[in-house]
Amino acid sequence: MKVDLNTASDILLSGNIVAIPTETVYGLAADALNPDAVLQIFEAKKRPRFNPLICHLPDVADVKKYCHPPACLEVLASLWPGPLTILMPHNGSIPSLVTAGSSLCAFRVPSHPIALELLKKVRRPLAAPSANKSGRVSPVNAEMVEREFRGSLPVLDGGQCSVGLESTIVLANEDSVSILRNGKYTALDFENLGLKVEPPAEDIRAPGQMLRHYAPEVPLILLTVERKRVESEAMHVDAKSKIAWLGFRGSKPPFDAQVFELSQSGDLHEAARNLFFYFDRMARERFDYIVAELVPEEGIGLAINDRLRRAADMEGNVQNERLSAWRIMHV
Repeated sequence: MKVDLNTASDILLSGNIVAIPTETVYGLAADALNPDAVLQIFEAKKRPRFNPLICHLPDVADVKKYCHPPACLEVLASLWPGPLTILMPHNGSIPSLVTAGSSLCAFRVPSHPIALELLKKVRRPLAAPSANKSGRVSPVNAEMVEREFRGSLPVLDGGQCSVGLESTIVLANEDSVSILRNGKYTALDFENLGLKVEPPAEDIRAPGQMLRHYAPEVPLILLTVERKRVESEAMHVDAKSKIAWLGFRGSKPPFDAQVFELSQSGDLHEAARNLFFYFDRMARERFDYIVAELVPEEGIGLAINDRLRRAADMEGNVQNERLSAWRIMHV
């Protein structure tokens, strides 16, 4: 059910949830200061409660009302509004359900104009993880949200997301950052701001860190280092199998498949916008398998590859790649 801005605001202020657009993906929003409302997010998504949420606010001044800002916040805030989430100490005003009991909270100022207008209207921080069932593909348009929840949730339609992948998440230290989730912004962007980039501690808990995540309904098989070996063997695909090849810059599958180009021209930002959209399309068109290759490990390509690895539940595991390649080639 699609709703307008005023209705979305009323729903949120009444303690209920609504799907909202951002420039990254659509979020399932609730008043972050209302634990009963936030609980509805976890129930709708079937999200484990140890997985914390991101609080969205309209500007850095509002963010400062809820946190103990580290010294580097002013530098990082030059990337706001935008697809950056900053993890930093909260001041105790954010419910523990949002932070999974941590002394840290994730904050973001989105750049989508409708999201910003809604945030200014409700004048409350909005907890808003991606508007999908836990572990599944994040929606990049209102129609994906409606299909995921079978029309049971109100959706504020803001069109197609311009970035198409979740935000970069960093832990803000005094004069450095640690990258906890790849997104549009990379280590180079933070170094260009004069910040050091340090490896994160293993016990830092942030959204989007689960091993299997962003998974399409169709099984995804990732061919990387093993592809040359696979190509050298006798290969065939069962004629009954409907295979989608997720290509980049004109790459071709080593078997019969329908080709979907993330970007024919090699534009990684175009590829990011298309990734979840194609996952959704392949599910709607009832493919049996998706086979994909990694894109160049640079810029937002790092985030695309992170999503592909998590969707395939491989994390670069060569043995799993070999088994998966064998399965697709010898069904």
